Amino acid sequence: MVRFAEEKDLPRVNELREQVAALHASGRPDIFRPDFCQELRDRAGEMLRRGNSGILVAERGGTVCGMAGVEYLTCPESPYSCERKFNHISEFGVDKAFQRQGVAGS
Repeated sequence: MVRFAEEKDLPRVNELREQVAALHASGRPDIFRPDFCQELRDRAGEMLRRGNSGILVAERGGTVCGMAGVEYLTCPESPYSCERKFNHISEFGVDKAFQRQGVAGS
């Protein structure tokens, strides 16, 4: 099941985000820092509370096993195009224990 995250989901969402951050840091230590600091933890709550973003979570058996941070963007009308709205996935992660089980395609 896929649904919008709620405040109560933030600790689990941050666990998933921390897994992704560790993967990035181990693969590209020249770019990514190894610590998952409080500022990064707070970002999940900000995504929930802002009007132009949100977090989707995937659940299996009552466990949040995947997440996606989404920003809702509007491209204004221009001489070349009409106004258009779209969603940008800013973050994405699936728990190690649930990978390769179709969670991302739920």
